[in-house]
Amino acid sequence: AEKEEAGTNKASDQPETPGRPVPPQDIPASPPAEVAKIAPRIVRTRTAGLDLLVCPTGVKDVVTIAGGIPAFDPAQRILTPFLAGMLERGTAKHDASQLAAILDGVGATIEFTAAEGMLDFSARCLKKDLPLVLGLLAEELRAPAFPPDEIEKLRVQLLAEAEQSRADTDMQARVAFSQSVFPADHPNRRLLPDETIAALKQVSQRDLIIFHKEWIGPAAAVMAIVGDTDAAVCQAEVTKAFQNWTGGRQPAAVAAAPALSGGAVKTVSIPGKESVSIIMGQPTGLKFSDPDSLPLSLATAALGNGFTSRLTGTVRDTEGLTYGIGAASGQDTWTDGSWIIRSTFAPQLLERGLASTEREVRLWYANGLSPQEFAYRQSAMIGSHRVGLATTEDLAGAIIKTVRRGLPLTWLDDYAASVAALRLEDVNAALKRRIQPDRLITVRSGTLR
Repeated sequence: AEKEEAGTNKASDQPETPGRPVPPQDIPASPPAEVAKIAPRIVRTRTAGLDLLVCPTGVKDVVTIAGGIPAFDPAQRILTPFLAGMLERGTAKHDASQLAAILDGVGATIEFTAAEGMLDFSARCLKKDLPLVLGLLAEELRAPAFPPDEIEKLRVQLLAEAEQSRADTDMQARVAFSQSVFPADHPNRRLLPDETIAALKQVSQRDLIIFHKEWIGPAAAVMAIVGDTDAAVCQAEVTKAFQNWTGGRQPAAVAAAPALSGGAVKTVSIPGKESVSIIMGQPTGLKFSDPDSLPLSLATAALGNGFTSRLTGTVRDTEGLTYGIGAASGQDTWTDGSWIIRSTFAPQLLERGLASTEREVRLWYANGLSPQEFAYRQSAMIGSHRVGLATTEDLAGAIIKTVRRGLPLTWLDDYAASVAALRLEDVNAALKRRIQPDRLITVRSGTLR
């Protein structure tokens, strides 16, 4: 999802006209200031089979853990989120209530989620409780019990969520868009509600046991521990918790989504809604680590990220046609991703809103960024990156993403210099190479007139 910058909707009193870049504050591009380096503080080792990264910080008495394991079978994609929901519901040693009570007793948390073909985990605890929390995390990853009663409880919960999603205009727009641009075996493709419900009804304990045995192990597991700790302590505790763990596998290479041959409009009719959710976009063919990714990200921010962007300044603020609008690229950590504009319109304003959005995209594509927009976005991206590393949770997540993206750890420190080194002509050239305004998929989800 796009992140908005803090500030006001209007950055100047100068009248605005359609297609004219919203004038941001006059912030000149400048070399990034010296800040404390992150990469030299990270100690990376292969510990108990895991790729372990430890980064001590100045925070006192708090430790954050983040990590994940590839776990994706395109023929049974429902198993990744189902497994994520089951890992905290009982192990060979403790049932779900016992696990929760132990964590509550020390004010710690362990969570599992699934996204983009990955089983992710996170934990947070006091420094003194790190051995306990690592032990429980290892127990949940290594020895889930998959109790039949808990499987049924989770099934009922996920079936209810799938039924409720039918009425969610944003969710159904995302599903329809993904089905339109990503092939059946791609991790970024989402299941239709009927597909989700059918798959959930078929999940068995045996399916979970086999899937867990095939995917969950140290072979491709990554873990970052950040906060008030040191490498020697973490390595010792991880070794103790995960010793003799085996299994896991590297994910298969994923073929990029094919380029679109032409534009198309998809409609998802959801009765009784007072707004229509729109997703307009295309596959990019880019991973985060590809050379065009950074300049396209900057160009896209000028189009639709925050109050000073073109779409917000014109379609929302000046013309008053939308409740909210933004543009972003993403879903590209280890596979190719997508470029989208997400917006919401009242049904009676839908056609005008779409026409205004398409006009702004074409002007952005034809003319590129102005020098002032470009300089502002450079500064904003550098600042956002630094803010995004401010907490132990943010830093741990950034370390994991850096590893998954196949980038060196020095990227965490070099990002600001990479953004500052971009040239306006390179950014404008990247958007022309990667975006085709005549070949966008437009999904309309809601009650249509």
